[in-house]
Amino acid sequence: MVARRPKVNFALNASAGEPGLNRLGIEVEHEADLAPYYERAKEAGLFAEEGDTQCCYAQSTKGWASDAQGVSWELFKTSEYLHDTPDEPAKACPTACCA
Repeated sequence: MVARRPKVNFALNASAGEPGLNRLGIEVEHEADLAPYYERAKEAGLFAEEGDTQCCYAQSTKGWASDAQGVSWELFKTSEYLHDTPDEPAKACPTACCA
């Protein structure tokens, strides 16, 4: 069996008006593929599971981890895109999670 390689997503949005890296993401193709990432982050004590969520323009299952430098890592599987493009995130995310 050949191991599947995840996609790595870089979010280069300014955070609170500060320049720099907002977060990094690992997106898997199958929800079951999240387990090893979740377990590794849990073992390090740096994990928060968000579960099924709708934010910005996607329905996803996700969790969050932080690395040693404090960078947030989003570990997720997108199940559905709610819009073709993220042109209007305020409509898709009224709680400002994408801000």
